[in-house]
Amino acid sequence: MANHPKIERGIQMPELGNFKHNWLEKLEVGDSFIVPSAKMAGIRTAASNRGIKLTARRVRSNEHRMWRVL
Repeated sequence: MANHPKIERGIQMPELGNFKHNWLEKLEVGDSFIVPSAKMAGIRTAASNRGIKLTARRVRSNEHRMWRVL
C-alpha cells in the first residue's frame, strides 16, 4: 500500500478568482462606495490584486467611503 497520493496528469487547473469581489472590476475611475471599516483591508487587497487603486475617507465612526482612483 502506497503512502502517497495518486499522481494524475492532464488535469487543467481552474482559473484563480476571488469571485466575492468581482464587482470591483465594474468600477470606473471616480466611482465610490461605502463599506464598514472592518471590510476595508479585504477590499483593498482584492482591488490591488486586480490592478485597481482605491483611496478612502472615513464618513462615520465605523464606515469609510472608497473611491477608485486608477
